[in-house]
Amino acid sequence: MIYYELLMLLTPEISQDIYDDLKSRLEKLISTDFSGKIETFDRWGKYLLSYPINKNEYGIYVLARFGVEDDKKEVIEKIR
Repeated sequence: MIYYELLMLLTPEISQDIYDDLKSRLEKLISTDFSGKIETFDRWGKYLLSYPINKNEYGIYVLARFGVEDDKKEVIEKIR
């Protein structure tokens, strides 16, 4: 199994429903399309950014760690 880490920066106004939807969509994508498994999906919290991104001074960091069966590089393209 090949393991990956995906660090996401989300807008600070994200609701819990959207966060849960993002998590379930990523789990479904990894498990069905790539025969993998999400190991962890950690919400790091809201932090001040070094510079504004799309006029946001804060962002919510989320780290997802997952594994897929084969070295499928298309997993990265599909997540984008």
